[in-house]
Amino acid sequence: MKSNEWTFGRLMGLYPPFMFFGTSIRFYNNFLEARIQQPLRWYFRNGHGTIFGGAILAVSDPFPAIMFSKRTPWALTWNKDHHVNFIKPGKSKLYAHIRISQELLQNAHDALNREGRFIHTFHWSFDDIQGEVVAEVSSTVYMRNPKHERYTNRNVEEEKFNP
Repeated sequence: MKSNEWTFGRLMGLYPPFMFFGTSIRFYNNFLEARIQQPLRWYFRNGHGTIFGGAILAVSDPFPAIMFSKRTPWALTWNKDHHVNFIKPGKSKLYAHIRISQELLQNAHDALNREGRFIHTFHWSFDDIQGEVVAEVSSTVYMRNPKHERYTNRNVEEEKFNP
């Protein structure tokens, strides 16, 4: 799976916003970990010479949902909520590390099979070269098992539109 992780990270780096931002993305441990590097480019500085906050927001958005969807391709996965709390100005390259534990992955599988859905909020940070926190990120992932009885036992007659 290592080459698949490497290839997927490189392909994500070609996605226009990430390519323009200069973002470096690496996945590890069968998509249970992601490491992101966000350089401070001259064209990406705000009026104070620090990294534009929208870059941190945009770069951090997709990762938990992507990581879960790679591990549970049979489930529908998307971001439900995303928030960035800016702590201090980013004056250098930024680093982020996102991790899904085996226990959390098992909890997700259990909930998807039992209840048909799973919701979890991730918390991580972007740190500068000195290791100081620049921004704290929270991202809520919503997952649904489309084959669960909750979503398949609907009465089709009741759902038809009657003008």
